[in-house]
Amino acid sequence: MTTSDISSGVQYDLVADFTNTYAPTGSAQAFIEIYKDIENDTGIAVDLSGFKFALYNEEGELVSESVETNALGYTAIGLTYTTAYAGRTRTYTLKEVVPEDADKIPGMTYTDKEYTIEVTITDMLDGTVAATAKVIGAE
Repeated sequence: MTTSDISSGVQYDLVADFTNTYAPTGSAQAFIEIYKDIENDTGIAVDLSGFKFALYNEEGELVSESVETNALGYTAIGLTYTTAYAGRTRTYTLKEVVPEDADKIPGMTYTDKEYTIEVTITDMLDGTVAATAKVIGAE
């Protein structure tokens, strides 16, 4: 390869050309924390265990389902992303899984509320990727 020094007009052969490549490795996880609450006028503490939630992609396909909530009403869904997703944002819909009629709790009205979840996957430029989940329009 031949090049020129514009200031002196001298041409010289380039002896070495170093080109590095960069690509992050590994994977990243995003966790969607979920809390279930029950409106209860009795004043008696209610066991909040046994509820499940499902996450759907933009095409309406089931992506993941939570384990049942614990007695305090907490559960989570974890998602793993490879480096191929770096620089992208994925959008999901989170819904409560309503049991079949035979499995419903007597007197319980299940919610049809849905949340939009966005997960952003970022190349951290240190060889790793990170994934961050947020609820869109959360109060």
